[in-house]
Amino acid sequence: MIQFHSTPISEPIAHVCGIVVGLAAYAVSGIFSADHNTRLWAGMVASVVTNLAIGAKVNVVMLDFLALIVVRPISAAAGAGLLAMLANSLGS
Repeated sequence: MIQFHSTPISEPIAHVCGIVVGLAAYAVSGIFSADHNTRLWAGMVASVVTNLAIGAKVNVVMLDFLALIVVRPISAAAGAGLLAMLANSLGS
């Protein structure tokens, strides 16, 4: 069985959804806190959870367990870093 075959499908979907949900969480958490770091933390957590939830489902459905183990954590961390870069450029 060829591994990493679900990566071209799961990565764009997981990253786009993760960034959108993370930015929304960053904006919505502004209701509860004016602190940039608290809002950034909420956005990054939402981004990671969304990336894992969407990307892991695609990896499991396509039986690509190697991508689930190797690519998914790196992808979630990279998405959170991208969100932090975007939020820092927009928010502070």
